[in-house]
Amino acid sequence: MFSESESRKIVDRIRQCESANTTEVMPQPRTIPAARYVDGDWHRREWSRVLKRRPIAVCPIAAVAGKGDYFTTDLLGTPILCVNAGADGIHVFVNRCSHRGSPLARAGGKGAARLVCPFHAWSYDLNGCLAHCPHPAGAELGIDQATLGLRRLPSSTRAGTVWTVLLPNDDGDSLTELQQFAPELEAIALDQHRLFHHETRQFDFNWKMGVDAALETYHFTAVHTGIARAFLQTLAIFDSVGDNSRMIFPKKRILEIQQLSEVASSIHINYFFFPASFLLKLPDHSVLFRYLPIDAQRTQLDWFVLVPPDDTHDEIFWRSNADLFARVALEDAAISEATQRGLGGDIAAQFTLTNIEPGVAAFHSGLEQAIERATDLEPL
Repeated sequence: MFSESESRKIVDRIRQCESANTTEVMPQPRTIPAARYVDGDWHRREWSRVLKRRPIAVCPIAAVAGKGDYFTTDLLGTPILCVNAGADGIHVFVNRCSHRGSPLARAGGKGAARLVCPFHAWSYDLNGCLAHCPHPAGAELGIDQATLGLRRLPSSTRAGTVWTVLLPNDDGDSLTELQQFAPELEAIALDQHRLFHHETRQFDFNWKMGVDAALETYHFTAVHTGIARAFLQTLAIFDSVGDNSRMIFPKKRILEIQQLSEVASSIHINYFFFPASFLLKLPDHSVLFRYLPIDAQRTQLDWFVLVPPDDTHDEIFWRSNADLFARVALEDAAISEATQRGLGGDIAAQFTLTNIEPGVAAFHSGLEQAIERATDLEPL
């Protein structure tokens, strides 16, 4: 998935770090006020000024692969309905009937011709237009159907994923910053994968703790003992472009490879799409996941296990891989929930980011700057 020159650069950087018994670092440590993980006012700034204004991964294209396929989820308290309208593309709507607000769907589905509200059977076509309203013979509803379509949100499909922005704004499209990683993201061909497993879990910790854990390897040997032995301890290669980033976690076997073509099978790659979405590229498959807040101290984690089109493995193999991701996520969650409980009312506490946690530091810097740039907005 990498060009020969890019593969060579990756191997050189890994070997330089390994020979020096270090990893890629940032110039100096920094601290984060622990209050940012509990404070309601700070949380409202994140919610309204950043999370609602930046692209969020709704689902992989594989979840709505065919015409009439649909997927539902919740993003920051907004019910979402993602629909494949065939030649008209993939749309993202607020999952709410324009009549009395009932959700049109409560799960995913395949091959729907129309979207029908379960409350009064108002039906919408796949483009969100109100197509039919039942009414008693001789009675007039007194409405203009043309004005009562579903509320459509801005959306796009990139890197095999459906994206949306909950609060349209003039900040520009931060996904364009991914151009630097475009060739490798295209090579993954996530849009051709099939969805093997989707799961949602809720945890009692601030959403940033989940993002923090996904952006560093320093904790691997202590927390993820089951997988840590395969990797070069805390060694990681970090690259950022705008607020987005890429982290490469090398396995020990990369020090023994003979061909550059073996690089992709010797590393795990975690792409971070600021502020809350990730694509984890593993040698055999990929996992799309996101951490979003329910409130200041509760988080929802969604993940999608995606299998490539040339897959020859059986169900047991993929189930074990899906279970492995769940196990790692739950190990991170256990630490994060314990940390959250320990904060209590100690607003003077500080979190320290060491030199070897550049991904976490870059995330918090991006969050601070995004909030500062949006000071003209009042929290919603």
